[in-house]
Amino acid sequence: MIMADVAAAAGRTPAERLARMVRCRTVTQPEGGDPGEFRRLHAVLEEDYPLVHRHLERTRVRGESLLYRWPGRGPDPAARPTVLMAHQDVVEATGPWGRPPFDGVVAKIHVKVGEAIALGMPLVKMVDDSEYYVKAPFDEANAADIRVGQVARINIDAYRGTDFPGVVEFISPIVAQNLDLSRTLDIDVRIEDGQDKFVAGMSADVIIVAEKKQDVLYVPSEALIREQTAYVIEDGRVVVRNVEVGIGNMLTKEVLSGLKEGETIVTSVTVKGLQNGIPVMVVDELGDE
Repeated sequence: MIMADVAAAAGRTPAERLARMVRCRTVTQPEGGDPGEFRRLHAVLEEDYPLVHRHLERTRVRGESLLYRWPGRGPDPAARPTVLMAHQDVVEATGPWGRPPFDGVVAKIHVKVGEAIALGMPLVKMVDDSEYYVKAPFDEANAADIRVGQVARINIDAYRGTDFPGVVEFISPIVAQNLDLSRTLDIDVRIEDGQDKFVAGMSADVIIVAEKKQDVLYVPSEALIREQTAYVIEDGRVVVRNVEVGIGNMLTKEVLSGLKEGETIVTSVTVKGLQNGIPVMVVDELGDE
């Protein structure tokens, strides 16, 4: 049984052991704490550190306090005892919280055993995995088009081609200036479905549906030059056409005037030498040359 306990404890990472101890609500109140929570912590300690409890003498002191004694190897009059102390309880804080308490998972431990720490130094990183959201920076030019409650589409590299539905939940009240001198507006998007596919720290692409239309003429955004002109193929030659665009995104743009349904347009507008009147040949895709 002892060997089984040692194997089970060895299979847990330090973060998992800490997470098990943190879940024990050993909070001391003026009228006293819940002894059941302290005993629960003692049981966790015994499960996760079986060798300590096999070789050290444990004494319960004044209720739920624990004293561990590690006998020396032999009598030595010059040897002095060493005392290591640690709190197993916390005192409930008074006053406003910067963030309310939450259940979570210990994702990272920032310090090592025996390492010195300073006041205010982060010890662990905890993740609230009960609900994920995506924090997305949008160009400040889009500020007037974004509103709380708008529908969004989320894409992640781990599931390419899958659109995850989302909703705009929060819009930052300030514009952030970034290191590259760009200015962006931070948006929080709640993931409506498929949360089990997300992992904290993932990168994601977010498209906010600011406006939606049905049965409209549209073209690939890459086929437009400054959203003002397009190259149309007529009788085997390129013709520059002025266009008026409506709503759209980085993938497609609505065409209000200038193009007709069924016309062939050039999507590779960066091809060298492309200009009005030159003969062209339509191909499915460009080669290496």
